[in-house]
Amino acid sequence: MDIYHDDDGGFEKPRMHPYIATRLGEAGFVDFKREPDRIAHVLEDFVPHNHEPSIQTFYRLLTWINGPDSVLESCDCALRGPDAHEAEISQHPLCMHGRLMLMYRDQSANCDERFDLLYETLTNELDAADRGFTRNEGAIGFSSSPALYKELCPVKPHKDGVLMTTRQTPGNGYQLLLNFIAFGSGKDEAMKNLGRVFQNLESACRRTSETLKSTVNSR
Repeated sequence: MDIYHDDDGGFEKPRMHPYIATRLGEAGFVDFKREPDRIAHVLEDFVPHNHEPSIQTFYRLLTWINGPDSVLESCDCALRGPDAHEAEISQHPLCMHGRLMLMYRDQSANCDERFDLLYETLTNELDAADRGFTRNEGAIGFSSSPALYKELCPVKPHKDGVLMTTRQTPGNGYQLLLNFIAFGSGKDEAMKNLGRVFQNLESACRRTSETLKSTVNSR
């Protein structure tokens, strides 16, 4: 399927992990490794579409990513649409779009060259997957989003809660931000293509996790 590199797609400033909700109605970070039963209930953007097969496919993806056979975990997601769009890659008038953020469970692996390997491996796996699924139907953009892993950071916050760090401070790393989009002539077609995006992403994540197991466990 079609993938692209979005150098400006990540958060501008390092995001604290685990993050805290900042708006009314947000769940904040939920550890789905420990609470997988909450997946279908706390994702405020997805819950209104729970009846859609594509959203059930996304929940299955999250369940596996955060399950015992994966070296990865999810740390954020969002969903918008159906919306009109101005993307030149598709002739369809409507789209469903959003993001999924992934990281290694071993937080230290997100702070060294192993993160680059995650980025590269998942990129290659998705690029090789489902070649019949064109950019006219859907695509995924890749970004490296800066993150600060609180458990690894020895710096104590100021009274206002702000952490003063540099790139050399332990705990500075990245998260993989995937901007997904699916197109359709109407909502039903856009949702169907969204489900195909999620199916491709699950199969690519499974292969990526298997490939990276030895890399993560080697340190």
